[in-house]
Amino acid sequence: MSASTTPARSSMAIPRTSSNPANRALPGTIRMNILILGGTLFIGRHLVDLLVSRGHHVTILNRGVTPVQLPAAVTRLTADREQPDTVAAALKGKRYDAVIDIFAQTPDHIQPVLDALGDGIGHYVFCSTVATYADSDIAPVDENCRLAHDAAPDSYSKVKIASEELLTKVSASGQCPTTSIRAPVVYGPHNPMPEREASYFHRIRLGRPVVVAWQGNALLHQIHVDDLVDGFATVLNDPRAFGEIFNVCGPYATTHTGYVATIAEALDLPVRIIPVEDPKQLEKITTLAPGIFPFGQVDVMVYNTEKFRHTFDWSPRFSLRDGMAMTHQWWLDQGYDKTDWDFSGEDKALQHLGIEW
Repeated sequence: MSASTTPARSSMAIPRTSSNPANRALPGTIRMNILILGGTLFIGRHLVDLLVSRGHHVTILNRGVTPVQLPAAVTRLTADREQPDTVAAALKGKRYDAVIDIFAQTPDHIQPVLDALGDGIGHYVFCSTVATYADSDIAPVDENCRLAHDAAPDSYSKVKIASEELLTKVSASGQCPTTSIRAPVVYGPHNPMPEREASYFHRIRLGRPVVVAWQGNALLHQIHVDDLVDGFATVLNDPRAFGEIFNVCGPYATTHTGYVATIAEALDLPVRIIPVEDPKQLEKITTLAPGIFPFGQVDVMVYNTEKFRHTFDWSPRFSLRDGMAMTHQWWLDQGYDKTDWDFSGEDKALQHLGIEW
């Protein structure tokens, strides 16, 4: 076990990528009537803002329990996806140029929407996940790699696979064209999982050591939320997307060590990174501090996005460094740097490792 102090301008940090215009022109500048299933928490919230900014008429459907300020032009429908009758009542007789489903996990969430709208769907776009992939001996993983069909029946991977399969059949049947987008770890403003980037903002700003498993060499592929929603907007009613499944990810993967170093660079602060390689030590510190490794320890997650990038001449706007800098500024603007974070378990883990700071 050894420690390293990484300055803000570390050679570990990933270089910036060139930025694209935030609002790409839509084919034929067509303005559409779009239904978003979800729309108030994280991905859906950013998607609403993007589509409204491009002049589309946006309707959202959700339970209506998350307090959120939406653009005035947005129409709100209320239904519970766990109660199909409420979905049918909310959508009966309506028609949409596109439906973007951010919420659904199981086919039971999707089928009532298909039944309620019938032929009133111009294009159904589904937010899927790279968790559909089985462990792979190759990297990066592309859309033709083996899926996790052996996963537990009710697992996240398994139900997302089943949802993709349902929509592929729907597209082939001619009811409506469908597209599934497999997203990796998503970060950015409004992320409801504070144990991810927000916890590292806290650690680095407080000067806390950051523990990584092994040498921190496991690879992690992410995407900024605004790039992901731009990916959704890119495929809408584009025949090249019909019946297809795409990986949509950030420009590159980073090691866990590189992830921490890049956040430190984005914050313009130093960080002390502590690799822990002893399996018994790792077991002990994860018992003391269960959230110390929010992305796991040894998974290698790298995904091939050539199909999407080449089909639509698309590239993400945000490098990891720029995306984290933008997210951190939003986090500061919300006053989250003044909130308390419980590091008591992590303090015990550091004490167990003999790390002083």
